[in-house]
Amino acid sequence: MRIVKILLVVVFFLIQGIEQLQAQGLITLKFQVTIPKQKKGKTNKVELRGNLAPLSWDRATEMTKVNDSVYSAAILIAPSKAIEYKYVWNNEWETLEYNRIAPIRDDFFITDRFGKETAIDYSKLKTISKASFLSDVSLMKYSLEAMHPALTRYTSQDSLDLALTKLVGSLPEQLTEQQVFILISEWLAKIQCGHTYANFYNQSDYLIQTALNRADKLPFALSINEKRIYITQNLSEYKSIEIGSELQAINDIPAQTIINKLLQFIKADGANKGKRLADLQLTGLGKFEAWDAYFPLLFPPTNGTTYKLTIKPYSKDVTVIYEVRSISRATRKGLLAKRYKLKETPIDSLLQFKLIEKGTIGYLKVGTFASYMMKKDFKAFFEKSFATLKAKNIQKLILDIRGNEGGSDEMAALLTSYLSTKPITVEPNVQLVAFQQLSPELLKYNDSYSKEVFDLRDRTEKFDARLYSLKKNSVKTIAPQATAFGGKTVLLIDEANSSASFLFAKQLAYNKLVTTLGKETGGALSGINASKIAFLKLPETGIEVDIPLIATYFGNQENKGLTPDISTSRNEFDFLSKTDSDLAEAIKLLKKTVR
Repeated sequence: MRIVKILLVVVFFLIQGIEQLQAQGLITLKFQVTIPKQKKGKTNKVELRGNLAPLSWDRATEMTKVNDSVYSAAILIAPSKAIEYKYVWNNEWETLEYNRIAPIRDDFFITDRFGKETAIDYSKLKTISKASFLSDVSLMKYSLEAMHPALTRYTSQDSLDLALTKLVGSLPEQLTEQQVFILISEWLAKIQCGHTYANFYNQSDYLIQTALNRADKLPFALSINEKRIYITQNLSEYKSIEIGSELQAINDIPAQTIINKLLQFIKADGANKGKRLADLQLTGLGKFEAWDAYFPLLFPPTNGTTYKLTIKPYSKDVTVIYEVRSISRATRKGLLAKRYKLKETPIDSLLQFKLIEKGTIGYLKVGTFASYMMKKDFKAFFEKSFATLKAKNIQKLILDIRGNEGGSDEMAALLTSYLSTKPITVEPNVQLVAFQQLSPELLKYNDSYSKEVFDLRDRTEKFDARLYSLKKNSVKTIAPQATAFGGKTVLLIDEANSSASFLFAKQLAYNKLVTTLGKETGGALSGINASKIAFLKLPETGIEVDIPLIATYFGNQENKGLTPDISTSRNEFDFLSKTDSDLAEAIKLLKKTVR
């Protein structure tokens, strides 16, 4: 009896404590999770982890058993807009792509199934006040002016200020995550810098799931040019819609109007429209694509679920009206695999080498320089590829970097060293930064791969009233590898080539080491802003903005990409053909070469 009395007293004080905490403004969150049924007698341990105290990603909160399959937990937290969390069962984390997200409210009670997604109730999401948004806008502008070394390379300060004034001139008192993301993205695109944007990959799980990953996507893959939109894969409920059909209007808005609007949000260097169009293509593969990020926010489906489409079938000179259900990227990706056997290419498969044309021509595909994402040893791959060319005395090579958006400067430089038997001259350039040491007030909002990029005092010197130059690199040439190729090389390029891949192509062209063939590249001949990137986290909205810290300037002042020696045209219906016309042209060119 004495023990019972003690327990009652403990419970009384616990209840009193909880009531006092609730009186202080804390909110009770109740979680319940169902785990798969296990064999009788098996002991289960279910834990909860999350981003808000008292939860933690590093420390588990054990849940209470309700029955053999159901576990529950209740926690008290300070008010916040949402909580991110996951369950751990017998030391095994849920294998969901993103953290679970749940809006916080006074009556918070959520039920989940272990390892299964739970739909987010978007109607419960808290909005962002106009004052909070403007506070972040002010911080973003101040940060860019203090950190970006070429903020006005293509757009004047007056023009940027005017655009920002117009953007915030008629804001509602409360904004959604989607509104905030699209407003910030629109202004950043006006800087015309291929590395300054609200990077999809660097956003929080919360923003990704509440703004970018909703089931508001078109059920198609698309090929887009300056004026028209074509369906390349049909994932809708209407299987009669033909591949190659033209999508003339969406919700009665003409395709041309949609394209023109979306291009205002796509990042690219300077006036490079080709790069913007390349980024606008919609394959349905990969983690994010610009069309899926911006289109649903600017042209949302009716009632959040339906698009009215005006379609001109590929085989008929008529127009047909369809109403199709919107879907999620994950659903579309599954349908692409099921209907078309299409899956994302593993990054290691973007490096390929083979001999073609009965062993007379080498073909080297380098679809990315993102070596930091590879398992494959790219150094060993290059060494083996060029050793094969040398051993077999092959004097003709097609180097294909189409679709390569860049990545590691080290990987690009190594490949360069295999493409000439003589030292390669590094094109003269100046590299500028906006600060020597980032101020403490900005440092608390910024991160990067290495904190060293925020203290450049020992690597910079005064350049002018605002900027500092990186101290001159003593390397003026790139030494050739022992197995360097000395024959005829055709470099296949396209609009996607930007950042390290653009600079790679530009370097080879400057040294006249290759014949370039294909489409004008991304980037700008005058130089680009890249190399080291800061990640600015805006505290009120939670949006992340990429800011490049190094601006490279070349002697050339042209605001355009690299024009190929041999330009090839792009047919509107290339996607229907299984023939690679640019590769065929390169083979034809090398066959004419007598070596």
